[in-house]
Amino acid sequence: MSTNLLNIVDNARIESIKKLKKLPPLKIKKEHSTDEFSNYNSSITNNFIPSGNEESESGGYNETPINSSIQSPDYKQISKKSIGEISNDVRQNIRKKAKTALEVKRGSIQLQKRLLRSKTLTSNIPKQIFNNDSDKLDNQIERVIKLGEKFETKKETDNFIEDIIQYKFATQNFEKSMLTNKNELLFDYTPASPLYIDSNKLKEFITIFDDKIFNKNIEEGNNLNIINSKNNIKFRRRLGKKFITKKNTILGMDKNESCEKKVFKYNRVEWEETSLVENVYKEKINITSNINNSKKRQYENIKIYLSKIKLHHHWLFCKEHVLCRKVEEIYEILLYKANIILDYIKKYLTIKTENEDINNLEKEIEKNVKDYQKTGEEIQYYWEKLCNLREEQGYQKSPLMLTIKEVQEQDLSFFNPIIQDFYRNPIFLLTYDNENIKVYENNNNTDNNTNNIISIDKLSSKEKELDMYFTSLKKCEWETQIFFNDIFVCHSKTRSLNKNFEIVFNEEYNLQVHDVPETIVIVLYERFNRGVFKCIAKIGLPLEKEDDDINNEACNHFGTDTVYEGINGSIGAGGISRDPLSGVIFTKLDGYGILSHEEARKKDEHLYTSFDDENFQLIPPETKLIKDDLFEDDIRINALIIRFKKSQLLGNIEKPIPIYANEIESKYYKIGETTTEEYERFGFGIENIKLSSIVYAIKLRTEFIQNMESNKRKIKTYSDIVKEESIPNLFSGFSTLFGNRDISRKLKPMRNEIKKQITTGNFKFNFIINIQSAINIGDKIDGSIIQSFVEITFQSQVFKTKICPGKNPKWQETIVIPFDNSSFENKNFNSIIEIFTIRLYDYIIVPLMHDDREMNTIHEQIEYRYLGKVDIPFYTIYMNGKIDGLVPIHRTSFSNGYVFEGNSYLKLMISLDPLIASPIDEHIPTGVSNEDDIIIEKYISWKKRCQLLYPNRRYKGIVFNSEGKSILVSRYINTVKPPSFLDSFSNNKLNLVKKAIDVIKCLPTINDPIMFPGVCDLWTNVDQTLTIGCGNEEEHALILICWLLYYQIEAYLVLGNALPEGLRAGYVIITLEEKLYIINPVEGFLWDIKDSYIPLLSIGTVITKNNIYGNIQKNELPYYMSFDLTREDCWKKLFDNDFTVSSLNTIQNETVIYQNINDGLLIELKSSLERDIKTKIDESRQFGIPQWNILVARTLKDIISDIIIIDNYKEIEKRLQENFGTLFKIHAVILKIPFISKKSLINEILSTKIHLNNDIGVQFAVSVHLIPYINNILQCNVGLASLIPV
Repeated sequence: MSTNLLNIVDNARIESIKKLKKLPPLKIKKEHSTDEFSNYNSSITNNFIPSGNEESESGGYNETPINSSIQSPDYKQISKKSIGEISNDVRQNIRKKAKTALEVKRGSIQLQKRLLRSKTLTSNIPKQIFNNDSDKLDNQIERVIKLGEKFETKKETDNFIEDIIQYKFATQNFEKSMLTNKNELLFDYTPASPLYIDSNKLKEFITIFDDKIFNKNIEEGNNLNIINSKNNIKFRRRLGKKFITKKNTILGMDKNESCEKKVFKYNRVEWEETSLVENVYKEKINITSNINNSKKRQYENIKIYLSKIKLHHHWLFCKEHVLCRKVEEIYEILLYKANIILDYIKKYLTIKTENEDINNLEKEIEKNVKDYQKTGEEIQYYWEKLCNLREEQGYQKSPLMLTIKEVQEQDLSFFNPIIQDFYRNPIFLLTYDNENIKVYENNNNTDNNTNNIISIDKLSSKEKELDMYFTSLKKCEWETQIFFNDIFVCHSKTRSLNKNFEIVFNEEYNLQVHDVPETIVIVLYERFNRGVFKCIAKIGLPLEKEDDDINNEACNHFGTDTVYEGINGSIGAGGISRDPLSGVIFTKLDGYGILSHEEARKKDEHLYTSFDDENFQLIPPETKLIKDDLFEDDIRINALIIRFKKSQLLGNIEKPIPIYANEIESKYYKIGETTTEEYERFGFGIENIKLSSIVYAIKLRTEFIQNMESNKRKIKTYSDIVKEESIPNLFSGFSTLFGNRDISRKLKPMRNEIKKQITTGNFKFNFIINIQSAINIGDKIDGSIIQSFVEITFQSQVFKTKICPGKNPKWQETIVIPFDNSSFENKNFNSIIEIFTIRLYDYIIVPLMHDDREMNTIHEQIEYRYLGKVDIPFYTIYMNGKIDGLVPIHRTSFSNGYVFEGNSYLKLMISLDPLIASPIDEHIPTGVSNEDDIIIEKYISWKKRCQLLYPNRRYKGIVFNSEGKSILVSRYINTVKPPSFLDSFSNNKLNLVKKAIDVIKCLPTINDPIMFPGVCDLWTNVDQTLTIGCGNEEEHALILICWLLYYQIEAYLVLGNALPEGLRAGYVIITLEEKLYIINPVEGFLWDIKDSYIPLLSIGTVITKNNIYGNIQKNELPYYMSFDLTREDCWKKLFDNDFTVSSLNTIQNETVIYQNINDGLLIELKSSLERDIKTKIDESRQFGIPQWNILVARTLKDIISDIIIIDNYKEIEKRLQENFGTLFKIHAVILKIPFISKKSLINEILSTKIHLNNDIGVQFAVSVHLIPYINNILQCNVGLASLIPV
């Protein structure tokens, strides 16, 4: 646009010149202004055309000649208009022509947009000016007119002729001498002439660089140009005055200004691509040795070898490592002094053979030998100190060993006594062996069993301490980053600390650079427990090397002043009276310039000879964009690995795996190998057996799912082979006209069903939890009112409700918990195994001890009394979308000051916002079954008929056994003899049932993504379940049913949807004295069948020994249902009366072997539990060290070990008050917890918050009692108490 405006102004200026006076046509050379035309292209530059005609020789800006028809008017015409009016007319004409030229025509905007997308256009393209932008248009015109004024041959103010001269011109008395030219020429104009090229002069301007330039300094090549002898007269004429300096030289042509001896480095712009700038060097043809033998380094290849890092001090050092580093330091000094003495001895022998004076040399040897002996004594002192420390702590953490060997007697008569003493000194040898890291065994053997148990306990505690320490070493990771000229180049893999506090890299980096190396810096980073990397030190590598050390590794020391606190018994680093973190890094730098042929050949030979088939990797480590640990955590990578392993089998066809990990179902979730490693940390004992049994149960079901998936692809259906389109239904549109009738009223509107969303990718939603009320949470003995509140915990998030008084509090409070599945743990909903833990507390304000001298002050503290808890799994909410009902509360067995009667319930509602579509329960078909085809066909027909009536109910009749074969559920129900200790309760059937429930609820359940509802329906019989040591909800119910059938108690299995188990619920219905009871064997609750507080939301299937019944009643809640299984209008049975089952044999074993628990393991577990509980309480009370009361602990032990007293709260209150009521204010809690692991048990104890007490004199007491049942099934009774002196 600016070019168009410039042309318009030029044409307007020509017309103005014609109106003012008649002038011959001129061709004017145009000079570009450096201010205004710096951004224009080179296409507007001047073009000089040499010619003999003076008038036709000028610059590239050519004006057309003025026609005679439009010559300038005479004086009379000019006098009618003033110069100002003419100027205004010219401006108006310019505006009109500019508007006409800039008029937006059809397609101009689209054309401009296409031009803007072109890569050749710069950012200086002018914007489109529209007709309504008159101000912008005037500004552009004024700017261009001013630009045009710079190209006038004379100034505008001097073109005005005086009135006297005009009068004389009109009266014909005018003479040319009257006109004086006051205008100053803007530039000198000289017509161009043909160039005459003189070959001799041309040679003066040309410098020929021959081969000898390699022996000169190429940076001083500018001095070879002879500038003073150049003839620049003609060039001066073409330049303006501003190009001539005060010294009468041309600006920019002075030797001192343009030709500097020093050549500066090229400074790159930040955005410039580094590959565009390269150093190019001359290369001679047919001469290859000149480049290789050249002393000039061309900096094209740099090789950095990173060996290892050895830490002199680290924040994980313990006292043993400090002494080890001291021994190593003295050992290096000892070796150095020994080498010096040996060099002196060589000189001594040489001089002595030549019979020269050796007195001075003997004095030097004597001095160094004394220093050597003193250093030897010092290393022995520290080595003995290190050995004593290892004996005291009972183990060895470092692999360092020092061997001291005495020298045998030999003939040294040739040497003087001083040298003889040197050779008689012991020899020290320093070695490193990881086998030296061990725990020292106690050699004092006694016959007392108690002492043996204590020694074993100490030995195990030391092993655990070592394991924890070395685990923390593995969590400490280091990484190096290489910077070339302050530009990041690459980084190494993360390496962990080894047991000798070394980080071994053994990596070689070949860098191809295009710049002169100024600095090569290695930056060290450290992180702990996968935290954030922290910069430790920046180490600059020396670029100049000595020839003697060309093959040796360089030692670069580093350190930091950062303060680090120690953990797990370490001493830390930095700060006062502690050594800072320091060490040394071993590197090697070589490879400047191009590799010679010999070096390249040796490098290739090294690559071929160092190749090892064992270390071969199909994917080179250099091509991996992410780290290996991210591969291990990726669900899709694990699914691909599993599919590849299964594909090796003949005829195996796997299901296609999606592209994205969040689209993969939970059945591809990785098997818990990592959990196995985690379980092994707990050592031996009952806990390890229980945790390994859970791993085995998970692995059994995971392998079953993998086999079923492989077989699923082999079985092809009709739809898989024949692809045909479905016939359109002509009556599909009538559903909108004749749908459900709207029966809504103003006070009861008809609700529309909310559509559930299907989650894809990252998705955020909220859990809406409405805590409504609680029922029968207890009473206080003193008659005061309970001030209760609810605390909700989910994925380390804690939320609390307000405080509400009463036995039946009503909070009516809504809590919103955000949930984000962008993290890896929450990617797949089917793999989330976390639970919502809802705990109930009593809020109490108690006074604190205070000083009587403090006036007008009140000292009080808040205490929490633990009342009970509720656990709701995530999958229950996910599968149902919303839950609303009563959930039974697991109360404490005893809490002093409180009375509990009956069951307690919490009424709540939990929903998702927005609602999410639950996963589709796909039935996994299998061609392998233990049932006849008739039974399979009847089962399929029975299930279709039931689901046709009530599709949302849970109908199940066939499951899979441990061999992966489908089997009828009724085969699992049969009489099994229970453990013998239950026979003592056979007189009272109700007590027998309660005792059996207490045993079965202590059996661990499987908490894993493989147990997600609908994923795996694998059931084991009673013998297998008890042998493995854990089971699902249905297996718990089957054990109870089989045991009760032995005592002739009628029992059925109930499958449905309940709180909090969801669709995994397995309940038991029994008949006692013609009365029906329903039992939850996992939670341990028993209700009357007509109790309206039963948390069963829906009953779908009832399974007996001989038949399977589907609930087809209108009601699905148990207290509204009829359990008369003979009524065909209420129950749809699988087998009719006329159908006889010939081979309905049970899969239960006739005899089950129940194993007792070893007493030694019980004693070990009990002592370790008490010790770990006290340790955790100590750690949680950072503000004070707790005092443990032994007398109260013994009393608690007597209470929790007595079966009769533990359930009698009045007797417990009486004993505590009689023994300690006058001495302490006691708050005691007794818990009955099924033992699964130490971690879960300690978390349950800490959740009571009994340790949160700020009183100065508070004391604590804890006691643990284990009740062994069978097959490592344990119940743990824990007594806790806080004591405040009265």
